[in-house]
Amino acid sequence: MELTSVQKEKSIYPKYTWLIVISELCERFTYFGLKSVLILYLTRILQFNGEESTIIYHSFIFLACIMPLPSAILGDSYWGKFKTIMYLSFFYVLGCLVLTGGSIADMFGLDVQKFYHIFLP
Repeated sequence: MELTSVQKEKSIYPKYTWLIVISELCERFTYFGLKSVLILYLTRILQFNGEESTIIYHSFIFLACIMPLPSAILGDSYWGKFKTIMYLSFFYVLGCLVLTGGSIADMFGLDVQKFYHIFLP
């Protein structure tokens, strides 16, 4: 009986596992949510033409697909997997906050919003 009570108390997963799972869930939710409305936002709100919005859209998809490669290099060679996830999650959240702030700022003109969305992640 003691063995089963000890096994129940000790988790088989490290503490950081739940942080990684929640971080990935939020990252996927943000990626697919942003991907689905990005063209509409670029064409209707920021008033980019079709060619510019297509270039920005495909650049976003390309960067989202290529970023795991430098992240893996950082994680495997320098920081380790947990520090890499923590540090890069911070920049991901910061980019989402800048994007959200730029999209809801009524006091800024349309040109300032375009600047924020092109040059800041």
